[in-house]
Amino acid sequence: MPSLLLVHAHPDDESLFSGLLTLRAKARGWWVTLVTLSDGRLGFDPMGRDGLEADHDAEATALLRHRELVTACGQLGIDELIHLAYRDSGMAGWSSNQDPQALTSAPVSELAQQIGRLMDTMGADLVVTYGSDGFYGHPDHIACHESVNEALKERSNVAFLAPVVAVGELPPLAAWLSDHGSLLPDWLGADLAPGVDPAAIVGSISDPHTAPLKQAALACHRSQRDNELFAQLETSAFATVLGTEHYQLCQAGNAHAHHLALSLLD
Repeated sequence: MPSLLLVHAHPDDESLFSGLLTLRAKARGWWVTLVTLSDGRLGFDPMGRDGLEADHDAEATALLRHRELVTACGQLGIDELIHLAYRDSGMAGWSSNQDPQALTSAPVSELAQQIGRLMDTMGADLVVTYGSDGFYGHPDHIACHESVNEALKERSNVAFLAPVVAVGELPPLAAWLSDHGSLLPDWLGADLAPGVDPAAIVGSISDPHTAPLKQAALACHRSQRDNELFAQLETSAFATVLGTEHYQLCQAGNAHAHHLALSLLD
């Protein structure tokens, strides 16, 4: 049975960034393990307060987001969830980046050792986490990328795919959402317009049959404002907005792992 290890920073990232790939892997008989590295405590708390508000309840937020994560894993068919629960570091420049218990404060070697052990235990053929830019520069995403890279230095047999966005894709998406009267998610701000050269994209997944399942998984994370927005979109609109995932090949692995990784992409 092929084995996929998803390495994500926060509860809901597994659905948002790699939901379609996960659903395809499960449909083709893969074993899927998700390791979520942070507790998401700086998201919206049960009263709707964000992580920068003085009365934000970080502990309640972490508990709520863990419950949502468990439910989303069920929607995606994930076989095993490992939640390491480092503290959410927050967006780039937040004072929470300096929290000694935050994910960004953990040594890359410490994270890589844990991720490497997981790869070895499950016999991972493929690992999926963010590209070097963290998709949109989030410091926790970058920590995941660096840790996976470090772990793979001793595991050249494992393939590594990163969900990415092509240069120029986010601004039209933001404009589309705005035209449809949506409250734009924070990560679509004008200062967060990342992207890779389209030539670096090795393959994509665009499947109208599984897009609704991805939407259902995101809807499990309704405590977060962005996901509530996406959950409310009509199915066709959701497919337009988040119904395609692009992937960059960061490490080919051995011939077998390389073939398995590419077999999941269109």
